[in-house]
Amino acid sequence: MQALEELLLLSRRGLLGAAAVLLLPRRAQADQTAAILEAAAARILPSDDGPGAREAKVGRFLERQLAGDLAELQPAGDLAELQPAFAQLARLIDLWAQKSSGMAFVALPAEAQDRILAQLAGGQIPARGLPQEVLFRALHGLVLEGFLSDPVHGGNDGMIGWHSIGFATPHLRRPGLPHGHR
Repeated sequence: MQALEELLLLSRRGLLGAAAVLLLPRRAQADQTAAILEAAAARILPSDDGPGAREAKVGRFLERQLAGDLAELQPAGDLAELQPAFAQLARLIDLWAQKSSGMAFVALPAEAQDRILAQLAGGQIPARGLPQEVLFRALHGLVLEGFLSDPVHGGNDGMIGWHSIGFATPHLRRPGLPHGHR
């Protein structure tokens, strides 16, 4: 009986270990996607003459939105789900950066990143079946949203976006409670 219990325990441990090994590439891929999207956000809304996407933690906002509320979104058009589409977008950006410059997108200087994002926005990166312009517009919109959204959603860290446009701080600042807006 003890041998059977040990075998079952060993099997459970083996199964858990195998599951962890299988999940590692997914986590690494998710981390890489997040880093690429964060770098792209920092070029869409740079910190040139004031706070930008990095200071407002727009990357964190993107990660939360794609893992939460938007993960199940079924937008019209060619996109079935936004999260996998953004993962493909990040892969395309990085592969194009590596092909055109020999470096990962996140390692490129700002000017080279801007060039790649301009090509993406114009649908000029050779890639079949990926609606580059649509995905760039979606990313651009989410970057702006992350910069100006309520901080409870992960962006606009320290209300930096609101301060930069002169928006008055709302009186009620606790998540989950009604804001009293009509």
